[in-house]
Amino acid sequence: MANIYGKELLKTIAKTRTLAPLKPDEVLHAQTDGSMLFTRDGGWKEVKVGRIFKSSDCIAPNDKQCRISHSHYLAHLENSTTFTPKMEQIIKSYGSIKQWLVFLNDGTTWIRQWVEDPYPNAISI
Repeated sequence: MANIYGKELLKTIAKTRTLAPLKPDEVLHAQTDGSMLFTRDGGWKEVKVGRIFKSSDCIAPNDKQCRISHSHYLAHLENSTTFTPKMEQIIKSYGSIKQWLVFLNDGTTWIRQWVEDPYPNAISI
């Protein structure tokens, strides 16, 4: 039942989401990682997680540690070849990426290969 409602909700979210394009001096940050999760039916599977936010969403009150006021999350319980297009769709929804694009990740093979192919000028940390 959750899958049925999830698919319908995804259609609504995809139609209604609008994002302000990046300003010329903004940086777009994309974080990715994977973690193993034990499922009842399939045993151990890797869940992929992504988070995307703009540099303007980082608020540092009184020169203290930055807090991120707004970001987009994606969690995906399938393989990386179905996860990465969904991340790319969110990145593209911010407009033309002529600005800085920074990827924060652990450098695992699937993430590194994904970042290098479509985003050769991106910074990887």
